Amino acid sequence: MRRRWLPTAAFIGLLGSSLFAADAAVTEPVPASVLVATSETTAHIAPLLQSPTEAHGEQQRPVSLLPMYIGFAALQSYDMYSTLTALRAGAHEANPVASGLVSTPAAFAAAKIGGTAAAFYVSEHLWRNHHRGAAVAVMVGSNVAMSLVSANNARVLARTN
Repeated sequence: MRRRWLPTAAFIGLLGSSLFAADAAVTEPVPASVLVATSETTAHIAPLLQSPTEAHGEQQRPVSLLPMYIGFAALQSYDMYSTLTALRAGAHEANPVASGLVSTPAAFAAAKIGGTAAAFYVSEHLWRNHHRGAAVAVMVGSNVAMSLVSANNARVLARTN
């Protein structure tokens, strides 16, 4: 039972990375009327024709970052579902920090949403400040931690059924 979290985490990472591409800019054809311009307007139009990464000199995000966001949100959702289901089946919350929150599902959901948003914010902040490796490491660590919590919750749910 303990070994189930690793294939699940690997599956989420592999599935997500095959479904999502890097942050590619969506480009649409430019009408011919826009391309006919004087030298004065060309200077104003040229930056608009560049992709956002070219215009600001930013590096594209790795393919794995978006699936890690999705996986983390999915793991947080599963944690909330499994925790509340196990509590209804007679289990108790072992985490002293969360024990006060689980009695009110709305507060527990708000805490889960806030925790998810905080992880995304920290990762994005690190990315924008050129700490690329740290941004990915934050999401890897967050996903591993939530995978362990989710695996424990699955084990508790299996015992209560």
